[in-house]
Amino acid sequence: MGHTDTIYEEALLGFENGYTLATHFYSCMSGVTRKNALRYAGVVEAGYLIDEMDVEIIADGIHLPSPLLKLIVKIKGNDADIVIFDDDIRVYTTIVNGRIIYNNTRLNKTDSLVPLN
Repeated sequence: MGHTDTIYEEALLGFENGYTLATHFYSCMSGVTRKNALRYAGVVEAGYLIDEMDVEIIADGIHLPSPLLKLIVKIKGNDADIVIFDDDIRVYTTIVNGRIIYNNTRLNKTDSLVPLN
């Protein structure tokens, strides 16, 4: 699921019915919203709270700044399967079980496209 304004409960229902990927995490995706003086968690929070949900991020430093990339890795872990790409700028990267693949070249975990420190 992605590019959606859904709230957490709807995202959870989607997950329970087969949606296991949050596409382009944070991009055009609901976070905490306020409606009629009440706050609701969104898809971003669902991506963090549902351990079995994978997140897909564009880690080019433009779509997501370094602090958000650090937060994603801190919460989801670097052993999760996280696919990272952006067709517009030709960045094709995959992190699988903590291993980074960039344009079919395996990098060390200490290598990064965007500094995480």
